[in-house]
Amino acid sequence: MKLEEALEEYLIELKVKKLSPQTQDSYKGKLTAFVNSIGVKNLEDVKPIHIKEYILKRQEANVKANSINTELRIISGMFNYFIDEYEDEEIIDSNPCMLKGKMKTRRLKESKKVMKAFSEEDVEELYNLYKGKGYFDVRNKTILMVFAETGIRMTELFTIEMKDVSDNRILIHGKGDKERYVPISSRLKKQLLKYERARKKFMSNEDQKSSAYFVSKHKKKFGKRGLQQVAKDINGTIDIEGCFHNFRRYFAVKKYLETRDIYRVRDLLGHSDVVVTQRYVNSIDKELVLGME
Repeated sequence: MKLEEALEEYLIELKVKKLSPQTQDSYKGKLTAFVNSIGVKNLEDVKPIHIKEYILKRQEANVKANSINTELRIISGMFNYFIDEYEDEEIIDSNPCMLKGKMKTRRLKESKKVMKAFSEEDVEELYNLYKGKGYFDVRNKTILMVFAETGIRMTELFTIEMKDVSDNRILIHGKGDKERYVPISSRLKKQLLKYERARKKFMSNEDQKSSAYFVSKHKKKFGKRGLQQVAKDINGTIDIEGCFHNFRRYFAVKKYLETRDIYRVRDLLGHSDVVVTQRYVNSIDKELVLGME
């Protein structure tokens, strides 16, 4: 089977599995780069040496070990698909990404880096960026507070609709069509009420038909471009990378310190594996955690 044909079929499989559009795009980009770089035409001709050469190229391009490991996991998934799907035809009988004699994907050693996350002071400082009473200041402050008080992902923020927000919880549409509820704190509730009043005033009677909870300056669904503008406002305020994901880390640590229940935090974050949640909690700067207790 031609490697390009195999890639095309596997991308169809990802759609069948109902992976999010963002995940599909990410997989497509990484797999296409792999297929184009190894110089092999047929799926069955890909050998472990080609995987090693690909790893070396990525290392020479100064790609971090954890990013290379993510790529290897995705590439390995494609080969596993063809082993399982065509078991009787035996198009391929082994996964070149697997370590010899072991049922696990080859991985590079990752450096253990202490993650930076927002402190309580950081979060308050960010809230204070938006002190105005106009729609955009109220909206942007509400967005920051939703991130900090619920720990949702950026993509999940964009899918919140008016009907999803009730008195004490928000319905979140997560990865893989998985839904979950996140509770609304008293502070967030107060801010949501302010936002809903500002939204109603901002939207005309005709515009009120929009189902999106957060709306843009064009009175359409708020999306990535709008969030990029918020990021520009934040840039330079505090010295922490990955701004919006750091709200997620902040929430994870804060909620764990409140509950001491890692499984509860896992469910609130929408993680499928508690190991991922443990990484959030365990890898945060200990001084920061002590400051939040």
